[in-house]
Amino acid sequence: MSATLTPSESPGRPPGERAGPIGSVDHATRALVASAPVGMYHADERGQITYVNAEYRRILSLGPEQNLDDWALGIHSDDRARMQAARADFCRNPRPVTFEWRASPRGGVNGVLVEQVVTAIGIAGFVGTIVDISERAQTRERLLPAETLFSNTIEQTPIGIAYADRDGRIIRCNPAYCAMLGFGPGELVKRTIGELTLPEDVDNMVTELGRLWSGEIAFSDIETRYARKAGGYLCARATTTLIRGERGSSDCTVQFLQDITAHKGAELALQQNRMLLKAVILDVPVAIRACDVDGKIFLHNHAAKELFASLGAGSSVAQSSWGMTQAPATFLSDGVTRVAEQDRPLERALRGEIVTNAELVIVPVEGKARRIITSTRPLIGDDGVSLGAVAVTEDVTQRRALEVELLQAQKLESIGHLSAGIAHEINTPTQFIGDNIRFLRDTFQEIFGLVGQLTALVEDHDGVVTAAPLVAVLKGSDVSYLLEEIPKAIAQSLEGVERIAKIVGAMKDFSHPGVDRTPVDLNRAIASTITVASNEWKYVADIKTEFDAALPFVPVMPGPFNQVILNMIVNAAQAIGEIATEAAPSKGLITVTTRLAGDWVEVDIADTGCGMTPDIAARVFDQFFTTKPVGKGTGQGLAIAHDIIVNKHGGTIAVNSEPGVGTTFTLRLALEGMIGTA
Repeated sequence: MSATLTPSESPGRPPGERAGPIGSVDHATRALVASAPVGMYHADERGQITYVNAEYRRILSLGPEQNLDDWALGIHSDDRARMQAARADFCRNPRPVTFEWRASPRGGVNGVLVEQVVTAIGIAGFVGTIVDISERAQTRERLLPAETLFSNTIEQTPIGIAYADRDGRIIRCNPAYCAMLGFGPGELVKRTIGELTLPEDVDNMVTELGRLWSGEIAFSDIETRYARKAGGYLCARATTTLIRGERGSSDCTVQFLQDITAHKGAELALQQNRMLLKAVILDVPVAIRACDVDGKIFLHNHAAKELFASLGAGSSVAQSSWGMTQAPATFLSDGVTRVAEQDRPLERALRGEIVTNAELVIVPVEGKARRIITSTRPLIGDDGVSLGAVAVTEDVTQRRALEVELLQAQKLESIGHLSAGIAHEINTPTQFIGDNIRFLRDTFQEIFGLVGQLTALVEDHDGVVTAAPLVAVLKGSDVSYLLEEIPKAIAQSLEGVERIAKIVGAMKDFSHPGVDRTPVDLNRAIASTITVASNEWKYVADIKTEFDAALPFVPVMPGPFNQVILNMIVNAAQAIGEIATEAAPSKGLITVTTRLAGDWVEVDIADTGCGMTPDIAARVFDQFFTTKPVGKGTGQGLAIAHDIIVNKHGGTIAVNSEPGVGTTFTLRLALEGMIGTA
């Protein structure tokens, strides 16, 4: 076997073939060995080759006359040294050995061969065979990438994969399967799927696997739970099928495991949220209705049922969008302007509009009118397709009645607060009217005396009186003084009466009880309020009015609007009063401006008071917020103003303030009443 051995040629044998045991076998056996499709050779106990057959020479590219010691030349140069060392080692330590090596290239192709060497039986030395496995190696080389890809796919896929026998015992599983259950590599082999399944789910798993093995089903696809090694359990979707051979028989199953624990948790949370949402919708104290694209109600809660039952819907709310076969008459908040069917909030939402806080008056065929506030919006699915519309409705009939009472009480409270000032304002003209009347009373006594003297003088002189007696009588009565002062007294008295009439008229305008919108001359309303509040501002500020004379009548609730202006003026006077001191007693200025701005009317109330920081300005409309000391303010004035302008009139109110400079409040009111804000 070593290329360094010395050949011992025999006559009649090919070069390098030595005499040996093979040569002594019978002719038939020799012919069989010589024609074998595998390379065969014999070597003596020293490792010297004594015989090779024709296939051996072909494999090692040894010509018929070539010496057997050239065998190493037939081995690929990259494998030659390795094989020479391996054969030398074999000679030193004979034992059954298998070698794999490549032959020298023939036609650019490297053959792959397997050589097996064993101790000969019955003869001295060793026997070896060489088999050409080139085709098998090529096939293996072609399959190796696919096998590697398949193996890597199983090993690296995030889905758990396990192979099990008929008893459910795991034969092999991938890392994902182990990781899902918290086991290390190899820990699950020979454990059964039944052992891993949660006890409550074992029967179902066994049943499914039984149906699978019996051929009743092609595959099993169930949701089940597996116990984790560290405790707890895994919610999984287990898909199992049989692995069939070429003849259709099967000895094992493959199971694909997908972790759905998070999904089941989310599903449970979603179900709980749905139940909670359903409970909230059913029990929330406002009416909730949803309709389809045809306007038919498909969802309503208890409050909706009660509300629309009071409007004549009976026990059903599943008819038209109002919840009844005959819709009630619908009006704007003024109770006069009728709303057409296509302009009702739910119908508008079906057209894609969003309606917010639409206040309506509903008058059923039978029963009392109800005042409601409705907000509606379209229902849009995930795919952007319209599903219908939803409406949230609140019955505010009782609340509005209470608000009217509260507003009247607030006005009475304001009047009570202003009463001392109003009394003072009325008392001043009343005093000088009284003084003038007393002056006229006394003066007329003198006039009556003068008339008496003149009458007596005429009678004494038989109707003919000279100038001297007349002059004497007139001088004694100071007629020139009377002629000068009496007209003044009368004029002052008339002025006082007008002032009282103005105050009384302003009080009448200010105390207007109306809570429904009606066209109002805002300039006059504001002027009346300024007059009523004069005692609140005249000691700390002057008021300047810049009224737009072309301002049209504006639809407002007179009483609430007057309350807003009063609160604003009082607030401005107090802001100015905060910076007035004995050292700087000069008055501030309150400027009230009205103007037309498109379809809106704007009212500015500006003062030169202390002003506000941005954080305080952002909170001035909050309920009960005040910067005044305890007992000096309740924090209601501006909150009430915001509610009246924004919620009751659908307008806006904004504030712009700078510390040390002053504050301006801007009110905006629409010239036309609107159902709601879209």
